[in-house]
Amino acid sequence: MTGDTAKTPDQTSCGSFQERKGESMTASCASGCGCETIKVDCEACGCMYNDDRKCSASQIGIAGPNARSSQQTMCGTFRSK
Repeated sequence: MTGDTAKTPDQTSCGSFQERKGESMTASCASGCGCETIKVDCEACGCMYNDDRKCSASQIGIAGPNARSSQQTMCGTFRSK
């Protein structure tokens, strides 16, 4: 997640965003979630879930249903400290 000076979710974005192609999300979830082992980098230092630049939230939501670039996304999990 980007947004090192973010105070609100709309000041963040998913820096590794790639536009969805076909049913890629559905297919990846069918085999189970790796969320407990994936470490998500987080530059949003003003977020309560930022733990030494890693996201410590138990679930991460990325908003931007019609996004075509990372600037059209935001962290739906962001909570200001």
